[in-house]
Amino acid sequence: MVLALASPALAVDRPRAGLMWNRSGLPLVFPLILRTAPGEDVFVTLTAVGADAPAMAAYARGGEFFRVLVPPGTYELLFAAGTGWQGEDALFGPGDATRRFGLDDPLTFRVRGLGSKVGHIVDLTDAARGVLAGKDIDVRPTALCRTVRLVPPDDRAGAGPDESGRRYARGDGPISENRQQGAIRDLRDDDGPIGADPFFGWEDRPRPPRHEVRTVLCDSEPT
Repeated sequence: MVLALASPALAVDRPRAGLMWNRSGLPLVFPLILRTAPGEDVFVTLTAVGADAPAMAAYARGGEFFRVLVPPGTYELLFAAGTGWQGEDALFGPGDATRRFGLDDPLTFRVRGLGSKVGHIVDLTDAARGVLAGKDIDVRPTALCRTVRLVPPDDRAGAGPDESGRRYARGDGPISENRQQGAIRDLRDDDGPIGADPFFGWEDRPRPPRHEVRTVLCDSEPT
C-alpha cells in the first residue's frame, strides 16, 4: 500500500517534442530529423567526438514528425527508447524498460557551398521493432538551403490618392488639405506654383520587383 501511494510521486510529465537543452555554447542551425514509429518515445543526445559529456539533448514522441536544429560539429548520437518517461536519470525505467542504442558512425553538421546547412535524417522506425544495431539504422543527408525569388510589385503600393487628392496635388486646393503638405511648405517659386505636389503621380511609376529570401529543406548529396 505504501508503494502504491508513493508511485504517483515518481511520475514525470512527458516532455514536449524538441530541444531539451544545448550546452555547446554554439548556435543551433543545422537540421536533424528523426523518423520514429508510434508506441515508443525517443531521447537522443549528441556528444562531440572526443568530448566527455553530451552537447545537447532532444526528445521525440513516437510516430510524430520531429526536426530539431543542432550546433556545428561532428557528434556521436545515442538514443534511449521506451514508454513512461521517468526523467533524464532513469529515462524510461530500469532494465529492459529503456532500450539504448547508437549510430556506428558520428554525424557531421556543417555549411556547404553558399549557405547550405547540411544535416541528417535518421530513420528509427525499425528500432521500434527491436533492431538495435547502429548499422541497421538508415541515415541520409539533408540540408537547409536558401532560395531567392523575385516578388512582383503590387499593383498599387497602398491606397493611392482619390480624385480630390489628385485635385489638391495639382494645386487646385488649399495647402492645408494637401496630403503632402509637409513637402509643399518648403517649395520655392522655381519649383512650381505653391500648392503643386512634386510627388504627384508617383503611384503610377513602375516599381521594380523585390527579392524574397526563404530557407527551405532540400536534399543533399553526401560529400
